Parts: sequence; structure tokens; C-alpha cells
Amino acid sequence: MANKQTKRSKQVVLGTANFGHKKYGINEIKLTNKNKNKILNYALNKNISYFDTAYSYDSEKFLNLKKIKIFTKLKPIKENLKFNDKNSLEEFIKVSINNSLKKLKTKSIYCLMLHRVEDININNQDVIAILNKYKKKGLIKNIGVSINLYKNISIIAKNKLIKYIQLPINIYDQRWKIFFSSDLKSFSKSKKFIARSIFLQGIFNKNYWPKKIRKQKKLTNNINIKLLNKLKIDNINELMIRYVNSLKEIDYILFGVTKIHTINTNLKYLSKEKFSQNKLDIIEDSTFNVKKEFYDIINWSN
Repeated sequence: MANKQTKRSKQVVLGTANFGHKKYGINEIKLTNKNKNKILNYALNKNISYFDTAYSYDSEKFLNLKKIKIFTKLKPIKENLKFNDKNSLEEFIKVSINNSLKKLKTKSIYCLMLHRVEDININNQDVIAILNKYKKKGLIKNIGVSINLYKNISIIAKNKLIKYIQLPINIYDQRWKIFFSSDLKSFSKSKKFIARSIFLQGIFNKNYWPKKIRKQKKLTNNINIKLLNKLKIDNINELMIRYVNSLKEIDYILFGVTKIHTINTNLKYLSKEKFSQNKLDIIEDSTFNVKKEFYDIINWSN
């Protein structure tokens, strides 16, 4: 019964960025409605009840299902807000929340996240405090932040209203550890952490690499081969997902798929034994010196 969601050490969150009208990922994959339904039904049959979406993904409308928990994200504020006064900000947030509720066909969102960390404070207006008003009304059950840039980290960690933090974590990207540094660790203990980009958008399974990171291809592939040999693992995807599953600080693992068999494969990897601390150290020591430009996905296309 290892595939049961309740039996896993970490909860699985299925990403749906590629369910919307926009193509997603380095290969710009877009799913047909038929494939979306197949993936959703298969995930539900595998007892996956958490799904990740966003106002900007245009995929909320496909997730108006019963007995599931939705992580969605507020429409990015700074890049869309026309006026900077308090009333305009509150109206912007209200409209974004109501639109998400309508598309999801629900009366309450399990977790609403800021899509941009820089939106946490708009012209000295505390956006989290505004979201908390909707939480008190029961329209939001939890408040979270999706980390795209490592800004306002101390503010996020110390804000007691923020429960969920979603951020990129993989064998190369160790930036998440700042939340568990000596000055923030006590605050972070009360948070729930969701790991995303665990496969670096599947870059190691692709022939095409974005121009900005092509110089890192030979180096990182060599590192991967050495790790796979040393740890006696056959597949880079297995190494990457088992690494995140072995991190005691992380509560949820988020991944997207284009085919249902990938769900089954990932669940199989998650049912395997966790890495010891010694093996985690071997992985992190091997990848530590790789330049940030490689694993900082947000800059691949800039």
C-alpha cells in the first residue's frame, strides 16, 4: 500500500500549470482536455488530493472537483495593479479571490498564496493582513507564499499568518536552507514547506537546453553520473525525487506531469527508502559549487 497518500512521509501535490491555455515549461507542453481528465482521474485514484494552480495559469477551472485541496495563487499584484492607493489594492485582491472561487466552484480556498514575494508589501500596505480578512470570513483557509525570488525572506519567515511556503528545491538548489538558518529556524518550524522544481523542469531528460545554461550541461551531467554510480541508482529522476523526499524539513512534494505513467513512476520512487544523512551530504557536497545561473529557472529565458 505504499502508493497510498496517507502512507507517504510527504504529501504529493500535483502541479497543473500545463492545464491552462498557455504552453508551459522549456518544451512548452500543453495538454489536451482529454489528457487533463485522464491525469486528474488517475491522480485521484492514487489518493492524491492536493493540487497546485494559480490565477495566472488559467487552470483553476479544471479543478472544480469535490474532496480535493487546492493551492492557488493570487494574481501578481505589482505587474497588474493600475493604481497604488489602498482601495485599489483591496479591490484588486477581492476581484482575484472571487474569480478564483468562481472558477474553482468552491466557497473556500484551501490555501491562497502570493505568486510573487515582492507583492508582500505594496506601498507600505500589508498584503498578508488584507488576505487575513478573507481568511476570517472563511473564504481562505490558509495563507501562503510562492518563492520565485529570494527577497523578503525574513519577513515571510517571521509572519505568523503565513502557513505555507512553496519554493524550488532540488539536488542543485540549496537556497531553501536560509529558512533554517540560526536566526530564522525557530520561526520556520511553524511553517509547512512545499518543494517544487524538484526535477528542474526535467532538464536532464531533454536534448534542448536553454542557451543560458548550456555551458553547464557537461559539468552537471558528469556530476549526475558520479552520484548515480556512487549511490547505486539507475535513474536521475529517482535520485532527484528521493533526495527531496529525504529532507526532514520538507512537508510536500509538488510535481507536474504530461502522462499518467509518470505519476505512477514518481510514486514508486517515493515509496523507496529515504537517503541517510550521509548520502544527503554526498549529494549536496557534489552539487554545491554549481553556479546559481544553472538552477535559477526564473532566469533561464531572461
